[in-house]
Amino acid sequence: MKRRQTHKKILYLTLCLLFYGVCVSQVVAQHTVNIVTTNWPPFYSEEILNGGPLTQVSAEAFKSVGYGVKIEFLPWKRALVYVKTGEADALLGAYKNEERKTFAYYTESILGEARSAIIARKGSSITYYSLEKLKPYVIGILMGTSISKKFDSAKGNLGIT
Repeated sequence: MKRRQTHKKILYLTLCLLFYGVCVSQVVAQHTVNIVTTNWPPFYSEEILNGGPLTQVSAEAFKSVGYGVKIEFLPWKRALVYVKTGEADALLGAYKNEERKTFAYYTESILGEARSAIIARKGSSITYYSLEKLKPYVIGILMGTSISKKFDSAKGNLGIT
């Protein structure tokens, strides 16, 4: 008789723990921030341990206030669209620009002010003094990116879309 009561108690306790686990997983699922970004090593990339340092810091910041984080690495332009349309909650690693301010809020930068650079192949005769001087050259940028106010406004004049 005592053995049967013990089995019932264990079964009851197991069912309670299972129910508790389902409830907790639902609460956790409701408190998960869906973040999108692209691969930008060494700061964040699906190829780096734990997604890289910026991914880790961001996940820890959310964890400290009770949120889980799901990171998805996508092409940059698609990541922007996901945030703009609400398919994702946040975008990791975006530069501030006026267009993005219409649909997104920015945190303070944790890496300091980002600086952009124009890179030319070693031994190249290309010199850079102004954006006008770059007109004859092919310049590659990541689709959907923002470099700086000055560069972004000159992209059409430089043949960059």
